[in-house]
Amino acid sequence: MDFTDNPFQILEAKLTDDRKRLTELADERNLEGDWPILGQSLSILINPRKRLIAEIAWLPQSSIQNLDDLLKLAFIGPGKSPPPEKKILKLLEFNKLTPIAAANLIAAGLKRLKTSQSSLIHKWLIFLSNLFDKINPIETMDQINCDRKTAGFPLICDLALVRDAILGRRTYFREIMRSALDQLKPQVLVETITLTVTAATLLGRRACPPLIADLVNLYEVEAQEFLAIEDRNIDLTVTKLIYAIQNKSPEPILEDIIKQLNSIIYNWNLISKPIRICANSQGIIHKNSQKLSNKIQILVFDIIPDKIPKNLSKSIINALKDSLADDKNLTKTILDNYTTFIRTKKTGS
Repeated sequence: MDFTDNPFQILEAKLTDDRKRLTELADERNLEGDWPILGQSLSILINPRKRLIAEIAWLPQSSIQNLDDLLKLAFIGPGKSPPPEKKILKLLEFNKLTPIAAANLIAAGLKRLKTSQSSLIHKWLIFLSNLFDKINPIETMDQINCDRKTAGFPLICDLALVRDAILGRRTYFREIMRSALDQLKPQVLVETITLTVTAATLLGRRACPPLIADLVNLYEVEAQEFLAIEDRNIDLTVTKLIYAIQNKSPEPILEDIIKQLNSIIYNWNLISKPIRICANSQGIIHKNSQKLSNKIQILVFDIIPDKIPKNLSKSIINALKDSLADDKNLTKTILDNYTTFIRTKKTGS
Protein backbone atom coordinates (compact mmCIF):
# COMPACT_ATOMS: atom_id res chain seq x y z
CA MET A 1 0.00 0.00 0.00
CA ASP A 2 1.46 3.34 -1.12
CA PHE A 3 1.05 6.59 0.82
CA THR A 4 -1.40 7.98 -1.74
CA ASP A 5 -3.60 4.87 -1.44
CA ASN A 6 -3.58 4.81 2.35
CA PRO A 7 -6.98 5.54 3.95
CA PHE A 8 -5.28 7.91 6.41
CA GLN A 9 -3.97 9.98 3.48
CA ILE A 10 -7.28 9.80 1.57
CA LEU A 11 -9.24 11.11 4.58
CA GLU A 12 -6.37 13.33 5.75
CA ALA A 13 -6.74 11.60 9.10
CA LYS A 14 -4.42 11.03 12.03
CA LEU A 15 -3.76 7.68 13.65
CA THR A 16 -5.18 9.14 16.88
CA ASP A 17 -8.52 10.25 15.35
CA ASP A 18 -11.54 8.48 16.88
CA ARG A 19 -14.53 7.08 14.98
CA LYS A 20 -16.49 10.33 15.25
CA ARG A 21 -13.63 12.38 13.83
CA LEU A 22 -12.99 9.88 11.02
CA THR A 23 -16.66 10.05 10.02
CA GLU A 24 -16.53 13.86 10.05
CA LEU A 25 -13.46 13.84 7.83
CA ALA A 26 -15.14 11.48 5.36
CA ASP A 27 -18.20 13.75 5.23
CA GLU A 28 -16.03 16.84 4.72
CA ARG A 29 -14.08 15.22 1.91
CA ASN A 30 -17.32 13.97 0.34
CA LEU A 31 -18.10 17.56 -0.64
CA GLU A 32 -15.01 17.45 -2.86
CA GLY A 33 -15.47 14.19 -4.67
CA ASP A 34 -15.43 10.39 -4.79
CA TRP A 35 -17.60 8.88 -2.04
CA PRO A 36 -16.96 5.21 -2.97
CA ILE A 37 -13.24 5.68 -2.25
CA LEU A 38 -13.94 7.81 0.83
CA GLY A 39 -16.53 5.33 2.10
CA GLN A 40 -14.17 2.41 1.61
CA SER A 41 -11.38 4.27 3.42
CA LEU A 42 -13.72 5.05 6.31
CA SER A 43 -14.90 1.44 6.58
CA ILE A 44 -11.27 0.29 6.81
CA LEU A 45 -10.28 2.78 9.48
CA ILE A 46 -13.26 2.16 11.77
CA ASN A 47 -12.79 -1.63 11.59
CA PRO A 48 -10.20 -2.65 14.25
CA ARG A 49 -8.95 -5.63 12.25
CA LYS A 50 -8.93 -4.06 8.79
CA ARG A 51 -7.25 -0.85 9.89
CA LEU A 52 -4.04 -2.66 10.91
CA ILE A 53 -2.89 -2.81 7.26
CA ALA A 54 -3.40 0.96 6.95
CA GLU A 55 -1.75 1.67 10.30
CA ILE A 56 1.38 -0.30 9.54
CA ALA A 57 1.65 1.34 6.11
CA TRP A 58 1.45 4.84 7.63
CA LEU A 59 3.42 6.63 10.38
CA PRO A 60 2.80 4.82 13.70
CA GLN A 61 3.72 6.76 16.85
CA SER A 62 5.67 9.41 14.99
CA SER A 63 5.86 13.14 15.56
CA ILE A 64 3.96 15.04 12.85
CA GLN A 65 5.28 18.54 13.56
CA ASN A 66 6.95 18.57 10.13
CA LEU A 67 4.68 16.18 8.22
CA ASP A 68 4.32 18.48 5.20
CA ASP A 69 8.08 18.38 4.58
CA LEU A 70 8.08 14.62 5.09
CA LEU A 71 5.33 14.14 2.53
CA LYS A 72 7.14 16.43 0.09
CA LEU A 73 10.18 14.23 0.55
CA ALA A 74 8.12 11.14 -0.24
CA PHE A 75 6.35 12.68 -3.21
CA ILE A 76 9.34 13.54 -5.38
CA GLY A 77 7.99 14.72 -8.70
CA PRO A 78 9.21 13.64 -12.17
CA GLY A 79 12.22 15.60 -13.30
CA LYS A 80 12.99 16.98 -9.84
CA SER A 81 16.25 16.27 -8.10
CA PRO A 82 15.91 14.15 -4.96
CA PRO A 83 16.82 15.89 -1.70
CA PRO A 84 20.33 15.35 -0.35
CA GLU A 85 20.81 12.28 1.81
CA LYS A 86 21.78 14.48 4.80
CA LYS A 87 18.46 16.32 4.56
CA ILE A 88 16.57 13.02 4.53
CA LEU A 89 18.40 11.82 7.64
CA LYS A 90 17.85 15.16 9.37
CA LEU A 91 14.11 15.05 8.67
CA LEU A 92 13.80 11.48 9.92
CA GLU A 93 15.79 12.23 13.06
CA PHE A 94 13.98 15.52 13.75
CA ASN A 95 10.57 13.89 13.51
CA LYS A 96 11.68 10.89 15.57
CA LEU A 97 10.08 8.51 13.10
CA THR A 98 9.71 4.91 14.18
CA PRO A 99 11.50 2.38 11.93
CA ILE A 100 8.26 1.26 10.22
CA ALA A 101 7.21 4.88 9.63
CA ALA A 102 10.62 5.84 8.25
CA ALA A 103 10.67 2.76 5.99
CA ASN A 104 7.20 3.61 4.65
CA LEU A 105 8.33 7.15 3.89
CA ILE A 106 11.56 6.13 2.17
CA ALA A 107 9.67 3.51 0.11
CA ALA A 108 7.27 6.24 -1.03
CA GLY A 109 10.21 8.45 -1.97
CA LEU A 110 12.00 5.61 -3.77
CA LYS A 111 8.86 4.87 -5.78
CA ARG A 112 8.92 8.43 -7.08
CA LEU A 113 12.67 8.70 -7.54
CA LYS A 114 13.47 9.39 -11.19
CA THR A 115 17.17 8.95 -11.77
CA SER A 116 19.53 6.69 -13.66
CA GLN A 117 22.44 7.23 -11.25
CA SER A 118 23.42 3.88 -9.78
CA SER A 119 25.40 5.65 -7.04
CA LEU A 120 22.21 7.36 -5.85
CA ILE A 121 19.72 4.53 -6.23
CA HIS A 122 21.87 1.99 -4.40
CA LYS A 123 22.02 4.33 -1.37
CA TRP A 124 18.22 4.50 -1.25
CA LEU A 125 17.98 0.71 -1.55
CA ILE A 126 20.38 0.23 1.35
CA PHE A 127 18.65 2.99 3.32
CA LEU A 128 15.29 1.22 3.01
CA SER A 129 16.82 -2.17 3.76
CA ASN A 130 18.52 -0.90 6.93
CA LEU A 131 15.30 0.68 8.16
CA PHE A 132 13.38 -2.53 7.57
CA ASP A 133 15.96 -4.47 9.61
CA LYS A 134 15.20 -2.21 12.58
CA ILE A 135 11.48 -3.03 12.58
CA ASN A 136 10.62 -5.03 15.69
CA PRO A 137 7.15 -6.69 15.75
CA ILE A 138 6.69 -6.24 19.50
CA GLU A 139 7.74 -2.59 19.44
CA THR A 140 5.58 -1.97 16.37
CA MET A 141 2.55 -3.51 18.09
CA ASP A 142 3.16 -1.28 21.12
CA GLN A 143 3.44 1.80 18.90
CA ILE A 144 0.20 1.02 17.08
CA ASN A 145 -1.58 0.22 20.34
CA CYS A 146 -0.47 3.55 21.80
CA ASP A 147 -2.17 5.35 18.89
CA ARG A 148 -5.22 3.09 19.18
CA LYS A 149 -5.57 3.80 22.88
CA THR A 150 -5.72 7.54 22.16
CA ALA A 151 -8.20 6.98 19.31
CA GLY A 152 -10.41 4.68 21.39
CA PHE A 153 -9.93 1.55 19.27
CA PRO A 154 -9.42 -1.97 20.70
CA LEU A 155 -5.78 -2.83 21.27
CA ILE A 156 -4.04 -5.58 19.26
CA CYS A 157 -3.32 -8.62 21.40
CA ASP A 158 -2.21 -11.12 18.75
CA LEU A 159 1.42 -10.51 17.76
CA ALA A 160 1.00 -12.86 14.78
CA LEU A 161 -1.26 -10.28 13.13
CA VAL A 162 1.49 -7.66 13.34
CA ARG A 163 4.11 -10.11 12.05
CA ASP A 164 1.91 -10.90 9.05
CA ALA A 165 1.39 -7.20 8.38
CA ILE A 166 5.15 -6.58 8.51
CA LEU A 167 5.69 -9.44 6.05
CA GLY A 168 3.21 -7.69 3.79
CA ARG A 169 5.31 -4.53 3.99
CA ARG A 170 8.42 -6.56 3.19
CA THR A 171 6.77 -7.78 0.00
CA TYR A 172 5.71 -4.23 -0.87
CA PHE A 173 9.17 -2.78 -0.19
CA ARG A 174 10.76 -5.50 -2.32
CA GLU A 175 8.50 -4.61 -5.25
CA ILE A 176 9.29 -0.91 -4.86
CA MET A 177 13.02 -1.71 -4.93
CA ARG A 178 12.53 -3.92 -7.96
CA SER A 179 10.61 -1.20 -9.79
CA ALA A 180 13.42 1.27 -9.06
CA LEU A 181 15.85 -1.11 -10.77
CA ASP A 182 13.51 -1.92 -13.67
CA GLN A 183 13.55 1.73 -14.83
CA LEU A 184 17.31 1.46 -15.47
CA LYS A 185 19.13 0.35 -18.58
CA PRO A 186 20.50 -3.21 -18.25
CA GLN A 187 24.12 -2.14 -17.75
CA VAL A 188 23.19 0.41 -15.07
CA LEU A 189 20.86 -2.10 -13.40
CA VAL A 190 23.68 -4.63 -13.03
CA GLU A 191 26.01 -1.92 -11.76
CA THR A 192 23.42 -0.72 -9.23
CA ILE A 193 22.56 -4.10 -7.75
CA THR A 194 26.25 -5.00 -7.59
CA LEU A 195 27.00 -1.76 -5.73
CA THR A 196 24.06 -2.44 -3.41
CA VAL A 197 25.05 -5.99 -2.51
CA THR A 198 28.72 -5.09 -2.18
CA ALA A 199 27.99 -2.22 0.23
CA ALA A 200 25.29 -4.06 2.18
CA THR A 201 27.47 -7.13 2.80
CA LEU A 202 30.92 -5.50 2.88
CA LEU A 203 31.78 -7.60 -0.17
CA GLY A 204 30.32 -10.75 1.34
CA ARG A 205 31.91 -10.39 4.78
CA ARG A 206 28.59 -9.96 6.61
CA ALA A 207 25.17 -11.49 6.09
CA CYS A 208 23.05 -9.97 3.34
CA PRO A 209 20.06 -8.06 4.78
CA PRO A 210 16.67 -9.75 4.09
CA LEU A 211 15.35 -7.11 1.68
CA ILE A 212 18.56 -7.04 -0.35
CA ALA A 213 18.60 -10.86 -0.42
CA ASP A 214 15.00 -10.80 -1.68
CA LEU A 215 16.04 -8.38 -4.41
CA VAL A 216 18.99 -10.54 -5.45
CA ASN A 217 16.74 -13.61 -5.62
CA LEU A 218 14.47 -11.77 -8.07
CA TYR A 219 17.51 -10.61 -10.05
CA GLU A 220 18.88 -14.16 -10.18
CA VAL A 221 15.65 -15.51 -11.68
CA GLU A 222 15.73 -12.88 -14.42
CA ALA A 223 19.47 -13.39 -15.06
CA GLN A 224 19.25 -17.17 -15.53
CA GLU A 225 18.51 -17.03 -19.26
CA PHE A 226 21.50 -14.77 -19.99
CA LEU A 227 23.83 -16.86 -17.80
CA ALA A 228 22.67 -20.08 -19.47
CA ILE A 229 23.36 -18.60 -22.92
CA GLU A 230 26.82 -17.41 -21.88
CA ASP A 231 27.54 -20.80 -20.31
CA ARG A 232 26.77 -22.45 -23.66
CA ASN A 233 28.96 -19.88 -25.40
CA ILE A 234 31.83 -20.78 -23.08
CA ASP A 235 31.41 -24.47 -23.94
CA LEU A 236 31.32 -23.69 -27.67
CA THR A 237 34.40 -21.48 -27.46
CA VAL A 238 36.29 -24.12 -25.45
CA THR A 239 35.40 -26.69 -28.10
CA LYS A 240 36.53 -24.25 -30.80
CA LEU A 241 39.86 -23.75 -29.00
CA ILE A 242 40.49 -27.48 -28.63
CA TYR A 243 39.66 -28.02 -32.31
CA ALA A 244 42.07 -25.23 -33.32
CA ILE A 245 44.83 -26.75 -31.21
CA GLN A 246 44.24 -30.22 -32.67
CA ASN A 247 44.51 -28.75 -36.15
CA LYS A 248 47.72 -26.93 -35.20
CA SER A 249 46.29 -23.50 -35.96
CA PRO A 250 48.81 -20.61 -35.81
CA GLU A 251 49.23 -18.68 -32.56
CA PRO A 252 47.32 -15.54 -33.71
CA ILE A 253 44.18 -17.66 -34.26
CA LEU A 254 44.58 -19.23 -30.82
CA GLU A 255 45.02 -15.77 -29.31
CA ASP A 256 41.83 -14.57 -30.97
CA ILE A 257 39.81 -17.54 -29.67
CA ILE A 258 41.21 -17.10 -26.16
CA LYS A 259 40.28 -13.39 -26.22
CA GLN A 260 36.72 -14.45 -27.10
CA LEU A 261 36.73 -16.95 -24.23
CA ASN A 262 38.07 -14.40 -21.75
CA SER A 263 35.45 -11.87 -22.85
CA ILE A 264 32.62 -14.36 -22.30
CA ILE A 265 34.02 -15.30 -18.88
CA TYR A 266 34.09 -11.60 -17.97
CA ASN A 267 30.49 -11.04 -19.10
CA TRP A 268 29.27 -14.15 -17.28
CA ASN A 269 30.90 -13.06 -14.05
CA LEU A 270 29.76 -9.45 -14.39
CA ILE A 271 26.14 -10.62 -14.31
CA SER A 272 26.63 -13.32 -11.68
CA LYS A 273 28.72 -11.20 -9.29
CA PRO A 274 25.87 -9.84 -7.08
CA ILE A 275 24.38 -13.34 -6.84
CA ARG A 276 27.74 -14.79 -5.83
CA ILE A 277 28.45 -12.06 -3.25
CA CYS A 278 25.02 -12.54 -1.68
CA ALA A 279 25.52 -16.31 -1.52
CA ASN A 280 28.98 -15.94 0.02
CA SER A 281 27.62 -13.54 2.65
CA GLN A 282 25.25 -16.31 3.75
CA GLY A 283 28.00 -18.92 3.87
CA ILE A 284 26.76 -20.57 0.67
CA ILE A 285 28.99 -21.57 -2.23
CA HIS A 286 27.71 -20.21 -5.53
CA LYS A 287 27.63 -23.51 -7.41
CA ASN A 288 27.53 -22.06 -10.90
CA SER A 289 30.65 -19.97 -10.26
CA GLN A 290 32.40 -23.01 -8.84
CA LYS A 291 31.30 -25.05 -11.85
CA LEU A 292 32.69 -22.42 -14.25
CA SER A 293 35.95 -22.25 -12.33
CA ASN A 294 36.36 -26.02 -12.42
CA LYS A 295 35.54 -26.13 -16.13
CA ILE A 296 38.18 -23.54 -17.07
CA GLN A 297 40.83 -25.05 -14.77
CA ILE A 298 40.31 -28.50 -16.30
CA LEU A 299 40.76 -26.91 -19.72
CA VAL A 300 44.03 -25.20 -18.78
CA PHE A 301 45.59 -27.76 -16.45
CA ASP A 302 44.39 -31.06 -17.97
CA ILE A 303 43.31 -30.67 -21.59
CA ILE A 304 45.72 -28.12 -23.11
CA PRO A 305 48.62 -27.76 -20.66
CA ASP A 306 51.42 -28.36 -23.16
CA LYS A 307 49.65 -27.50 -26.39
CA ILE A 308 49.60 -23.69 -26.28
CA PRO A 309 52.18 -21.08 -25.25
CA LYS A 310 52.41 -20.45 -21.50
CA ASN A 311 51.37 -16.81 -21.84
CA LEU A 312 48.05 -17.82 -23.46
CA SER A 313 47.13 -20.35 -20.78
CA LYS A 314 48.11 -17.79 -18.13
CA SER A 315 45.80 -15.19 -19.73
CA ILE A 316 42.84 -17.57 -19.35
CA ILE A 317 43.65 -18.18 -15.68
CA ASN A 318 44.09 -14.46 -15.06
CA ALA A 319 40.73 -13.70 -16.70
CA LEU A 320 39.07 -16.30 -14.49
CA LYS A 321 40.87 -15.15 -11.33
CA ASP A 322 40.12 -11.46 -11.93
CA SER A 323 36.46 -12.14 -12.65
CA LEU A 324 36.07 -14.18 -9.45
CA ALA A 325 38.15 -11.78 -7.32
CA ASP A 326 35.18 -11.16 -5.00
CA ASP A 327 35.20 -14.83 -3.97
CA LYS A 328 38.34 -15.33 -1.90
CA ASN A 329 37.91 -19.10 -1.61
CA LEU A 330 37.58 -19.67 -5.35
CA THR A 331 40.43 -17.26 -6.10
CA LYS A 332 42.71 -19.02 -3.61
CA THR A 333 41.90 -22.40 -5.14
CA ILE A 334 42.69 -21.11 -8.63
CA LEU A 335 45.99 -19.61 -7.50
CA ASP A 336 46.97 -22.74 -5.55
CA ASN A 337 46.19 -24.98 -8.51
CA TYR A 338 48.06 -22.72 -10.91
CA THR A 339 51.11 -22.65 -8.62
CA THR A 340 51.06 -26.44 -8.38
CA PHE A 341 50.70 -26.65 -12.16
CA ILE A 342 53.76 -24.43 -12.76
CA ARG A 343 55.87 -26.29 -10.20
CA THR A 344 54.94 -29.63 -11.74
CA LYS A 345 55.91 -28.41 -15.21
CA LYS A 346 59.25 -27.15 -13.92
CA THR A 347 60.12 -30.43 -12.22
CA GLY A 348 58.89 -32.34 -15.26
CA SER A 349 56.80 -34.67 -13.09
